[in-house]
Amino acid sequence: MFTRNPRGQFTKTLFPKADKVFENFASNVINTARANLNKKGKRNTALGKSLSADTIQKNKNFALRFWANDYSEFVDEGVGGAGQQTTTKSGRSLGIRRSKPNKAPLSPFSYKTKYPPRSALDRWAVKKNIKGTRDKEGRFIKRKSMMYLIQRSIFEYGIAPTYFFSNSFAKYFTPKFISDVETAYADDIETEWEKDIQNQIIKT
Repeated sequence: MFTRNPRGQFTKTLFPKADKVFENFASNVINTARANLNKKGKRNTALGKSLSADTIQKNKNFALRFWANDYSEFVDEGVGGAGQQTTTKSGRSLGIRRSKPNKAPLSPFSYKTKYPPRSALDRWAVKKNIKGTRDKEGRFIKRKSMMYLIQRSIFEYGIAPTYFFSNSFAKYFTPKFISDVETAYADDIETEWEKDIQNQIIKT
């Protein structure tokens, strides 16, 4: 069993049993997180494919790290909306009015002044083959105008959280998992201690 140290170099781990417990835990978390994305209609997305994990070891410190695309936190915890700003002709803000609820009121992330990137929405529209449509009055709306409306809606009301990773992590981060880690780590330490004693006996 091999692991990466903080510099990214491979080194033989001193804790094979603990490493195995972490490996099983990470595998369960990632597989369930991907299943959660599938339930949200995000099957085989770049985000799901980007999920991975590794263990790092420096001296006798041991840790597990999860990796994903940069925007994974936004998908997991959502993004709070900025609300619709009402301003005077001079540009002075008169406050915020919101006709719809904020989709992610508890998220640590929120839109402030910048709209979500138009390029990402354009790629999404092309992938989904979204073209122009007609409004309730039968007027044709070009895709460019429709993308702006979607962009503004996301800015004002935010993006709802999926908790695809948070729920998965919480499902497996149980007292049993912690107990398994402690037992495996103790066994590994005992094994290393016995090896040290044997080496000392040989040397003497």
